[in-house]
Amino acid sequence: AQVIYNSNTGYYYCFVSMGSLDWDYRVGVGRSKEVTGPYFDGSGKSMYLDAMTASNYHEIGSKIIGGHELEKEFSFRCQGGQSILRANDGKVLFACHARTNFLPGYYFFLQVHQLFFTDDGWPVLNQNEYYEDKNFTEKLAALKASDIAGNYDAILTVRSAEMSDYKPFGQNEPVTVTTADGIPTTSKQISLSEDGKVSGAYTGTWQLAADGYTFSISLDGVGDFRGYVLDAVDWARRKGKNRRTITFTAFDG
Repeated sequence: AQVIYNSNTGYYYCFVSMGSLDWDYRVGVGRSKEVTGPYFDGSGKSMYLDAMTASNYHEIGSKIIGGHELEKEFSFRCQGGQSILRANDGKVLFACHARTNFLPGYYFFLQVHQLFFTDDGWPVLNQNEYYEDKNFTEKLAALKASDIAGNYDAILTVRSAEMSDYKPFGQNEPVTVTTADGIPTTSKQISLSEDGKVSGAYTGTWQLAADGYTFSISLDGVGDFRGYVLDAVDWARRKGKNRRTITFTAFDG
C-alpha cells in the first residue's frame, strides 16, 4: 500500500495492490480526511481489513487501472505494485508493473501513467502510458468539441468477486481467476458526436467544461463519470500505426 496527501483536495489517498500477482492483480484506492483513516472507496465501502474477506476484496477499493485489451492492440493485465511520485514540473506519475497476453507470464513490463484528480477529488489515470519528447508533452490543455468528436475504443472497468476459469497466454492449463481482474476487459466501440451525444455500444451524453479538458460522460443505465480528456500517445498500438490519440479517463466510484 501507499498513502499520499493532496493539499488541493484535502484528502489522504490509500492505494493498495490486491489479488494474485500471477493472475488477477489490480490497484484499488480509498480516501480519508485523516491519515489514520478510515478510508472509503468511491462507492462508500470501507478499505479496512475487517471489512474484507477472501471472497469480497475484489469488490473493495475504487479501481484505478485494470487488465484491458483495445481492439487489434496488445493487451495488458495484472497491473500493480504501484509507486506514486511527483515530477519536478508538478505532474503526478503512477508507476506499476504489468503482465501481458502476448508473452508468457514471467515477463514483466514497467508502465508509467500520468495521474490526475477530478474536480470532486478522485484520482484517475491516463490509461495510455506517459510520453514526452522535444515535440510533445503529455498535459491537460484546452481542446475543442470538434477535436474530441470521433470513434473510441472504450474500456468500462468493473469490480466483482465473480470467479472464472481462464488460460492466460503461455499457460498450459486454465487457472481460476477473479473475472473482472484476471481476464482483460475487451474494449467496445463508441462514438462521441460534436453536439454531445454518445452512440454505439453505449449511449448517452458527454460534456466538455470551459477549460477545454475537464470532461464528463453519462452512459444510459451505467453511470455518470467525471474526468479529463487529453492528447496522448498509445504505445499499445502495433508498429507502423500512428500512436498519437485523443483519450479520456473518467471515474464513477
